[in-house]
Amino acid sequence: MPTRGHLSGNARKFAFMYIAERDGNRCLLCPKDAPITALELEHVDNNTNNNHPTNLRLLCRRHNLEMRKLSIVDKRKLYLKHGRRIMRER
Repeated sequence: MPTRGHLSGNARKFAFMYIAERDGNRCLLCPKDAPITALELEHVDNNTNNNHPTNLRLLCRRHNLEMRKLSIVDKRKLYLKHGRRIMRER
């Protein structure tokens, strides 16, 4: 999977499937019992050319739009907080 530059259709589909499996096919920020909604790939560092799996998270549209307003530092803190909750739920 390319990690730099915009992803082509097939590469984007593969990246989405990989991240969805890794993240449990659900938004990382929604509660466990939240209904499943349409999911999107979010770039932690806000750089859409950085498609490394460590920079991609699966979020619902609402959370993806909210994350765009946060700094990278604030995003990472939020992901660490929610990451611990997610690991307890699984």
